[in-house]
This record gives sequence, C-alpha cells and structure tokens, in this order.
Amino acid sequence: MKVTLYPTLAETLELHTRLIERFGGTKGVRDLGLLESALMRPQTGYYTSLSLEAAALLQSLAQNHAFVDGNKRVAFATTAIFLRMNGFRLRVDPDNGESFLIHRVIENKAEIEEIARWLEKHMQVI
Repeated sequence: MKVTLYPTLAETLELHTRLIERFGGTKGVRDLGLLESALMRPQTGYYTSLSLEAAALLQSLAQNHAFVDGNKRVAFATTAIFLRMNGFRLRVDPDNGESFLIHRVIENKAEIEEIARWLEKHMQVI
C-alpha cells in the first residue's frame, strides 16, 4: 500500500513567502490555527481517495483565509504540490483554475465532491 505524502506547515509557510515575493501582497499569517486545521483536514482518514483529500485541502486553504494575503494562490499551489508529491500533475489553464477557485470554491461554497470531480478532470499521472 502506497503511503500518502502531505505538505507540512513549514513547507506551506515557505511557499506563501515565495508566492508573495513573486506576485506581491502582504506577508504574514492571520491565524496559524486555521492554517494547521486546513493542512490536517486531508489527513483525517475520512476521505476515500486522493482527489477527495486534495479537494479538502483546496477548500480549507481557500476558505479559511489563514494568511493576511495570498490565500487563493497558496490554496491552488499547495494542492498542486500535494498532487505532485503523490504522483499526479495538475494540468489546468491558469484562468480556468482561478475561475473555478473563485466562483465555485469560494463564492458558491462548492461541495467537496464537486471539487474532487473537477480535480480528477485535471489530474494526470506523472
């Protein structure tokens, strides 16, 4: 049985710093507990597939707003890294990804199953 790998708190904080430096925004964590909660959610054992775990991670990071700025960027990038750590590449046009994240995940509070289905359409085995 293959062991699932998960992004760590330190890796996610470093990613946030790099994304802010590259694309702009304000550095800083607004609520460390919300960040830790988002990172632990896929690890609960509740989710039955990698796509559901990835969906839980994306949803939590995007909706929890643990950072002062850059929450959507971190959510999308961390989810892509999580999938890559586990043998998949997320293949999606940046505009399509941003639109889905903003309009479905954040504004319309998409259910986890919808997010997982969207991710599955864009996951490619490495």
